[in-house]
Amino acid sequence: MIVTKRQYLSPPRSYCQVQAVKQQPVKRMSSPPQEAEIREIDLTREERWVVHHVLIKRADESIDEREVPPAWVLCLFDDIEAGEDTVTRAQGWKLHDLLRRYCALDLPNDDREHARAVADRLSNCL
Repeated sequence: MIVTKRQYLSPPRSYCQVQAVKQQPVKRMSSPPQEAEIREIDLTREERWVVHHVLIKRADESIDEREVPPAWVLCLFDDIEAGEDTVTRAQGWKLHDLLRRYCALDLPNDDREHARAVADRLSNCL
């Protein structure tokens, strides 16, 4: 691969930034897509850890199956790592489902409580 001077000097883009550019809608819609509807959700340190863990677990499952992890998982992971407390409506529902499935596993009570609390908060704000 040949790297031009311009490519070398341009700042690297995260996976989410690249996906956002690829997924921009071409036509105007009468209502905004779910990806554009942003919801804020306050997470405690423990809840943030559980969400982080669930997202890593989901990405690892994809990698184990020799698949690329879903873009929403990677983008949400980047946001959580950056300390962001916002999710798109689509990400929120997918995370909600992921947390509900996680709660069904054999978990320590603290993890289950934090996962349920985030899932309940997501269902209320979405």
